[in-house]
Amino acid sequence: MDRNLKKWQKGANPHGGKNGGANRGLRASEQQGNERKAEYTLPGGFFPLRRDFKGYQSLDTFCPPLHDISVRTGTRIGVVPRATDFRTVVRIEGNSDKIRAAIQFIREWTKETNPDSQKHGAFPKLQAYNQKRVNRTRRTEQQAMVQSKFLEEPPKNDTSLHKLEAAWDENDPERFRELQKQLGGSSFPAFDPIRRQLGCWIFWDSEINSFKLMGEIQKNLEEAKIRVQNTYYTIKANSYILEAPIFLVKPFPTEKVAMMAYSTPYFQITTARSSQGFDLEKPKRVFIAKSISSGDQKLQAGAKELGVEGDGNQKRFEGAVIEALRRVNYLRGMNITMMASLGRFTIQKWENFKDHDDSYSLDEFHKFLNRNDWESEVTKELGDKTIERILLDTLMAVPSNVLVAEEPRVQNLADLKPTYGASFTMLCPKGEVGLGNLRYDIEYDTTDGMASNVSKRWSRLDQENELTTQMDVVMLDIREDHFSWNFKLMNARTVDESTLPPAYTSFVKSMTLDMAALERGDPDPVRSIPEEFVETPPILSVSQTRSYKFQVTGTGYVVELQCFTNCFFDRAVDPRNPPRKEVEPRWGIRIYHKNWACTFAASGLMGIGERLPYDTSHSAISEKFFTVEKKDIDGGTPADKGLEKFRSVLDKIEGIVATANKKPRKAETEEEEEDLMVFSDDEDE
Repeated sequence: MDRNLKKWQKGANPHGGKNGGANRGLRASEQQGNERKAEYTLPGGFFPLRRDFKGYQSLDTFCPPLHDISVRTGTRIGVVPRATDFRTVVRIEGNSDKIRAAIQFIREWTKETNPDSQKHGAFPKLQAYNQKRVNRTRRTEQQAMVQSKFLEEPPKNDTSLHKLEAAWDENDPERFRELQKQLGGSSFPAFDPIRRQLGCWIFWDSEINSFKLMGEIQKNLEEAKIRVQNTYYTIKANSYILEAPIFLVKPFPTEKVAMMAYSTPYFQITTARSSQGFDLEKPKRVFIAKSISSGDQKLQAGAKELGVEGDGNQKRFEGAVIEALRRVNYLRGMNITMMASLGRFTIQKWENFKDHDDSYSLDEFHKFLNRNDWESEVTKELGDKTIERILLDTLMAVPSNVLVAEEPRVQNLADLKPTYGASFTMLCPKGEVGLGNLRYDIEYDTTDGMASNVSKRWSRLDQENELTTQMDVVMLDIREDHFSWNFKLMNARTVDESTLPPAYTSFVKSMTLDMAALERGDPDPVRSIPEEFVETPPILSVSQTRSYKFQVTGTGYVVELQCFTNCFFDRAVDPRNPPRKEVEPRWGIRIYHKNWACTFAASGLMGIGERLPYDTSHSAISEKFFTVEKKDIDGGTPADKGLEKFRSVLDKIEGIVATANKKPRKAETEEEEEDLMVFSDDEDE
């Protein structure tokens, strides 16, 4: 063995004192250049080797985890048995940073594989005798014993116990077996917290097709019944699948409707820095009303999903919103988002219909909207570069009796600073295949001239890397140069960061808003800047945002003008170094109420059988989510008119956008005309 390997690295303490905490077990020597050698001793009894072990050449065969660490950190790793105490030594070669990273990964690997390894040789902590502590321990043990009896079979023929029934509206055996699976099995272990907390037995009675509850305290049984029924509604809400959007069509006098190509080209920049037309994932078509007639011919309402202004549109709108908020009331462990966005109504699937340059009659258009064999969406961007370029200045010039800054410290709209955010979509960790990929959202505020984090959260996406849609209402306006509103309510399951692998947690802990990149005008100022070598999780896409937040005067509604840049990584081509596709910046408008996020935040903290703290009646939901303050410019809004007020806010903002549309910017020079053709994000700074 090399004599230098016996020397401890400078600053390390072989006995594990204060000077050697991070480098315990590390022996290294200076080699030529930056190369070092180090040894790390594995815990006792860990990783027994076969006699025919060959060293470096067979590491991938004898210990794949160490081989992966070697490849991941760029080091050379070998293992040798130590005859003195029969422990295994890992020998590592590479530069100092890579060696430290390799040792850190080895520690995490041994801890995950053998969690009790760090407890070997540790003495129990001695505590002085304390009668209060003894009494508390006895009470805890007695309480646990009492609670444990409710997890067993209930007593038979005990007339002293109170009884209740909690009916479930499920008569289909297959459906019930699926619900039983979601509750953990035939004994329904998901109800164990209710059994312990309320001291009752909960079991299924197949004769009456409902749950039976037995206990000594009637009040606790009534509370348990409510929580059992809430659990049923939670499962139903989790399994809800939205079949189709609800279309509310604004009236338009016309004879024909044309399906045209979505004619606003955005550009992508690949790793080769070459620009070419980009179809934003799927080719799209947009409906435009043509051949305006002199008569007042209007589209007539047919199916339930189709409504026309003046023909029950408001009732359909309110019905969809109230139904969704009643259902979401029972969702637990979810990140819930509700907002309205303004964009172009586009079609992504049209193969079974006419060519895109043909026209449709009103009857054909009516039948088209009621079919289910096509896909549509309202774009997140406005889809008009001229409006996108001047809309920020237009909103800044709006009088204070219409819009003010959402940040109360900003008195003048000209002083409004943007917030910066990013959304990272990552592949799910190994071993979680089928659970859905992960999404991490983070946002920074720059009002004080410094970056301060205002929100961050993890979410579990569905199988299509999307949020689950609970409500989708499209307020359709297909007149030329007009936009459509899309009011959505979406959810995704929350994720506990402590359960994620180190690669994911270290990546987000080093997340920051790079002020230097911000000054340079980089499109991705929100980035991860690790202090040392860390593994990067497999990222699928990144969306960087810059948002200007206004507030409708006298209300709690926030108008957010957002510039966003999407970047995609094609890991199917190269998993280790995927090609990068970056879409040029686009602008969109979103509207939501300040109280919505606060109300929905309770979902992530709810226990089994609980629900969000609001009443589900029509008037209560309207008052909770849509009633504005009494200082409203219209003199106040009754509770049952909140949804009407919300739609009037949408109309007001749409009118401001229409004002910007009437004042297009014209290029006065050839250079300016060229700038208008290729959108530049820096000009709106």
